[in-house]
Amino acid sequence: IITLKPDLIIHQPNKQKIKNFVENLSIPNLPIAMLSFAEIYHSIKEIGNAVHREKAADELIQSMQEKIDYNRKRLAGVSQKSVLLLLGISNDAMRELYGVGPKTFLGEMLALAGGKNILAETQAQYPKVSKEFIIHESPEIIIEIGRTDILTEESSVKRRQGWQKFSTIRAVKNQNIHMIGADYILIPGPRLVNIIELFVKAIHPEVASDKSPVAEKVEHPR
Repeated sequence: IITLKPDLIIHQPNKQKIKNFVENLSIPNLPIAMLSFAEIYHSIKEIGNAVHREKAADELIQSMQEKIDYNRKRLAGVSQKSVLLLLGISNDAMRELYGVGPKTFLGEMLALAGGKNILAETQAQYPKVSKEFIIHESPEIIIEIGRTDILTEESSVKRRQGWQKFSTIRAVKNQNIHMIGADYILIPGPRLVNIIELFVKAIHPEVASDKSPVAEKVEHPR
């Protein structure tokens, strides 16, 4: 890093080792937090200011907000469905299950897409979830999300087959188990608005087919 002589280092605020490193060497740095949509917007604004691309940052934020407002409006009045959102971070058959809490950007996306998070009471961002809890809550929909190298077509088939052992869960009984793979899905940033449509398709397929110029405009933000 020293050899590269950066003009600026952007880092997460909770990484004390990086913070000490840049401060000891007096390298200009910008700590950014991105745990929620509000923080993501703020971080885009901060980065835009730091690299003198204020207009581009404002345009990017506006495109994200338009997509979010569009989904909020088209789902207004639609009944929420109970959802378990799981992190697909391993293909190990004995893997532990980690869910998505409501106080995360992924939790916000789930709520925006008309999902009622069955982990609404947790204070953890990504709590460990037991099979017993899932059976008891019996969510209407189960969504697993992860990188494309984890949620391959083959592994997705095996994951769905694995759920068949728990036939009392409503999502299993009604074949409402969805796998969403994208290399950026677990990374907070502007491309996350692309995932909202996939969440809506899984939770409210009757609404997902409804497109608008606004939705198409920000389908693939750059």
